[in-house]
Amino acid sequence: MASARKRGYDDADLLHVMAFAVREFHQDDGMVMYVGADRAGRLMEVGTIRLRSGATAIAHALRPPSQRYQQYIVRKQRHKETR
Repeated sequence: MASARKRGYDDADLLHVMAFAVREFHQDDGMVMYVGADRAGRLMEVGTIRLRSGATAIAHALRPPSQRYQQYIVRKQRHKETR
């Protein structure tokens, strides 16, 4: 989590996003991106990688999520509103 901590995010918020992610993206480079709310309800993205030991490490965190991932959240919410 050290590289994700450089922006000052709390570990509990990062883990909360992963546990309750709205969307999960598996990238070609092996990183898994989670998009969801932190404990205060603010959207953020968290990226994880698999270490050689088999453990998962948080390698990236950003609040709010980048446009790349926000577009999927907005599109999903709009779809729900039209029902």
